[in-house]
Amino acid sequence: MQVERFIDPDDLFSYAEWKQQQEELAQTQVQIRTTEDTPLDPMNAFERLQSDFAGTGMTTGPHPMGLIRADLPHVIPANALDRYPHGKTVTIAGQVICRQRPGTASGHVFISLEDETGISNAFVPSPTFELYRLTITQERFLQITGKLQNVDNVISIYTHRVKALPFQAKFQSRSHDFH
Repeated sequence: MQVERFIDPDDLFSYAEWKQQQEELAQTQVQIRTTEDTPLDPMNAFERLQSDFAGTGMTTGPHPMGLIRADLPHVIPANALDRYPHGKTVTIAGQVICRQRPGTASGHVFISLEDETGISNAFVPSPTFELYRLTITQERFLQITGKLQNVDNVISIYTHRVKALPFQAKFQSRSHDFH
């Protein structure tokens, strides 16, 4: 059996022969089993996400936030934050992609959350961090409420409250934390 074959694009006869061989091969190939042939139920969206994260640490499917967005009407997507005025109290949510607590920041923490529309950034003052330390350092998905700060078109949330964002399944995602 020949695995590879060079087809000269200028040789019409050789291309026609190759094309005919491909069509014959396609007709003789074994049929692939369909979902009707298996006793297993198809995975739902959450199970598929859990499987993706467990196997590769990421997913090529929909973002986890996209699956629960309808249940969070009060949470503002990252791509819509620029529509709200400076100083307005807002709530953001997403997968933690980065936590930073630089030694030069006097105990303040910077968190980046990713949702299905983009990335939002939150500033957590030291007293707030101490109040929500366990949630901030251990949870993979957070919901943050605070004052929107828009200075020179750089948007961040000055955090007042933090809570874990519950999911139907636990995802094995990881953030990039720098302390």
